[in-house]
Amino acid sequence: MRWQQYRLGNYCIKVKRNKDLKLRINMCWEVGDEKKCVTLSKEEAYATKKWVENNDGCVWWFTALED
Repeated sequence: MRWQQYRLGNYCIKVKRNKDLKLRINMCWEVGDEKKCVTLSKEEAYATKKWVENNDGCVWWFTALED
């Protein structure tokens, strides 16, 4: 883990960053007659979102889960 420091006015804020963070995404989409809601990894979710949009579909729920 690494700390980064951000300066805002006269105050310094330390923010902890974790590069090994594994995000899970809840998403729901519709393409044609197919409707689906799943939980995917971040990479899979963004690839699926791109696929849905390229196939004239609609993503109506896309949110990260807190672990």
